[in-house]
Amino acid sequence: KKTAADWRPEVHDSDGLAIWTGAGERIWRPLNNPPRTMASAFSDNNPRGFGLLQRGRDF
Repeated sequence: KKTAADWRPEVHDSDGLAIWTGAGERIWRPLNNPPRTMASAFSDNNPRGFGLLQRGRDF
């Protein structure tokens, strides 16, 4: 079966995790695809915000 050309540079939407701590610090952790399962934990008092972000916007 013939497949269509994909115009997107990446298929996923998110490039990393952004965290805005209660102390006002901004943390960026890029998403990756390691060869084995990994977990990360972040602890903060009263975080101001967090979310997955897409950085690249050139299509």
